[in-house]
Amino acid sequence: MLAAYTGECLNPNTEPLDFIHDTTNRQIIYEKAVVINRGLSSNTYNAGKVGLMSVNDNNRLIVRAFAYAWRYKKLYESGIPTDVIAEQEHISKRTIYKYLNLAYLSPTLVNKLLSGTVSINLQKLFELTSKE
Repeated sequence: MLAAYTGECLNPNTEPLDFIHDTTNRQIIYEKAVVINRGLSSNTYNAGKVGLMSVNDNNRLIVRAFAYAWRYKKLYESGIPTDVIAEQEHISKRTIYKYLNLAYLSPTLVNKLLSGTVSINLQKLFELTSKE
């Protein structure tokens, strides 16, 4: 649920600790939800390799992506050209447009994503916004 990541601080301990203590084999089994995501490993780009990412990490990336998107939208709507924004942020114009697409996503879908009623990984979210 992404709502936990939209507050003033991001608490890494928002997921409950679920584990099984197996006394016969003297081991503790810890279960954690993960997202298998092509192109991402943890929160760094790894050139298209398949990586594992926790749902917690994915949710943080989605909230951060929306923050960048709304920031770039505010700059863009204030009359600053995308060339200037890209130069100031040291990123490509294509990346600016990718985030602007995210900023202009349907408010209904944004609310569903941030409230946790719809779950999607970051890569699929950017694919969805490029088609809209």
